[in-house]
Order: sequence, then structure tokens, then C-alpha cells
Amino acid sequence: MNYDFDIYLLGLPMALVKLIGDSLESKFTLKVDAQDKYNLESEKKPTLIIYNQTIQRKVNEFRQRYSLEGIPTIAYIDSVNKSDEKKIRSLEDGADDVLDYEMSFEEKLVRINRLIQLYLKRNKMLICLNDFILDKNCQRGFFQKKNLNLSPIEFNILFALFENLKVSISKEKLTRLIWNSTQTSKLNSHITNTKKKLAQTPLEIIFKKEMGYSIKFKEVN
Repeated sequence: MNYDFDIYLLGLPMALVKLIGDSLESKFTLKVDAQDKYNLESEKKPTLIIYNQTIQRKVNEFRQRYSLEGIPTIAYIDSVNKSDEKKIRSLEDGADDVLDYEMSFEEKLVRINRLIQLYLKRNKMLICLNDFILDKNCQRGFFQKKNLNLSPIEFNILFALFENLKVSISKEKLTRLIWNSTQTSKLNSHITNTKKKLAQTPLEIIFKKEMGYSIKFKEVN
């Protein structure tokens, strides 16, 4: 399952690049030393930047030049010499997290994945709940890593229902969210098709008169 997002790896030792690539390349596009090799004015912005702490100033300039200040960053400390001092300096300079030479790769990977998920959820690009993943960037939905094969309209219906998980959405509001219109006649057929694609999952789309649509998870025996 590929989320179709980019991760920039800047100034990292090739051994670490390989380990990250082996673990994340199936889900993300990894761009090594992207500030030198890619024209960011025509590229989509990355989801995460992992960089060597020794090029902190260059990375800050790079982020400012291409308006990447909101993109999370992880600084990598490649030696044990003054490691604690370098960690503090990196965090003070704006890094969201720090990896150091002595950390196990498992810990590094957990920290990387945590920042990615936080960023995507904060920007409402990814919903992960009860084995469901909705990826807004590529408009695909998954249950237990299996593609639900949703059409763009079906995806937008489901995404809107997940975003309003604790409330019902009226037909008019849901139609306005999908088509920027209040003509609800074409909604029913898309709801029916979406329900069919959810039939083998524990998720149900419920409609209550005078309240609207909502989703709930069926109890599993």
C-alpha cells in the first residue's frame, strides 16, 4: 500500500538511507538530497524531512526558500561526541524530533512513523481508525490493507462521514460537501454503491430520517 507521499533524506549516511528505504519505500517515495536534485517549485511538498544535524543551517534556508516551515523535520546526530548538546541545539533550532547514532533502528522507525502519522492527520490527509485507512492524497480507502476500490465520489462520501464520526450529516450538507450543491437526487445511488463496497467490513452507513447519514461499526462476535 503506497501513500504517495515524499520523504526527503538530506545528508544522511548511506547505511541509514538504505535501512529507511527498506522499511518505508513500499509506502513512500524517498528522495535523497532532494534540495540539490529536484526543483521544488514544480514538485509536491514532502511529508517529512530527515536531515543530518551538521547541515542544520542549510536545511533551515532550504525550508524557508520553498515555504516548508510547516513540514515536520527530524535531525540525525551521526556521532556520540557531544550528542546531548547536539540534540538540544537541534530541538532549539526547530527540529520536531532527533535520532541519534546509538538508537536502535526499531526506535528510529517508530519515531519516523509517529511524526508522519501526526502530520497527515493534522492536515486531514489521512484517517486511520479500526483497520480503516483513508488516504486523501490519492483518494483511496483500505480495510485491513485491502483496497476498497472506491470511486472518487464514494471516497469523498466516506471521508466526510469519518470526519463527522460522532454526528449525523444531513443529505443537503453531504451533497454540498461532495458537489457544492444542494440537489440531493444523485446522492442515493452513490451511497448504495459505497455500502456494497463496505459489505465485507464491520462498517455500516446508517440513515435516520430528519437526522441524516452517519457511520457505525458493527459488533464482532
